[in-house]
Amino acid sequence: MQDDVGRSNCQTLFGMQGIPSDGQIRNLLDRLVPDSFQLLFLHLLDTLRSKGDFSPFVRLRDRILVAHDGIEFHSSRTIHCQQCSSRRTGKDKRPSFFHTMVAAVVVAPGHNRVVPLMPEFVCTQDDPGDQHSVRRRKQGCEINAAKRWLTKWGARMARYRPVYLGDALYATHPFCQQVLHAGADFLFVVKPKSPRYSSFYTSAISRAPIGSGCRTRRHVATKSTAIAG
Repeated sequence: MQDDVGRSNCQTLFGMQGIPSDGQIRNLLDRLVPDSFQLLFLHLLDTLRSKGDFSPFVRLRDRILVAHDGIEFHSSRTIHCQQCSSRRTGKDKRPSFFHTMVAAVVVAPGHNRVVPLMPEFVCTQDDPGDQHSVRRRKQGCEINAAKRWLTKWGARMARYRPVYLGDALYATHPFCQQVLHAGADFLFVVKPKSPRYSSFYTSAISRAPIGSGCRTRRHVATKSTAIAG
């Protein structure tokens, strides 16, 4: 915006002058531990509900919709760290290093605004099954990062009665159970042609408690947790 109209949002909204470049901001923030910012996200959400107009985000009988999705935000063939994931691409199969995270945002149909929540970074860990004196690093994955996010924030988010949204990657019985144990509901999209469709459908029916019932809608099986409204 600074280049296009000669003025940035930082100047217009906050009266800032001498705004640092993207590179300088990264140099300053890279020294900080990401966990330092965690509570700020919940504070923003609480402030919006108590002092702002939060009604555009309220859906399904006083619930909120929280979407999870994996995002890649760094990729390089030369710049990497111990927390990088890696893959081999191209004809020469050279390693490429990248960082991903699970982004969580409060969304709602009917407008293009979102409320960001604290992300959970996908990171490598020591492989507990490696018996070598120097353990190899085991690459992380999106679903494990989502499980960590729910462990950290599930109890605190329960007062908002969230419905968690996600694609077929999240449609596994362990993760669905973790969502239910956190006092929340879920809407995970599994396309009929997806390999996960049949296993998710069968699992939902076979594991449902006797008498609780299962309902199907648009080829998706869910436990009957009556959230329509």
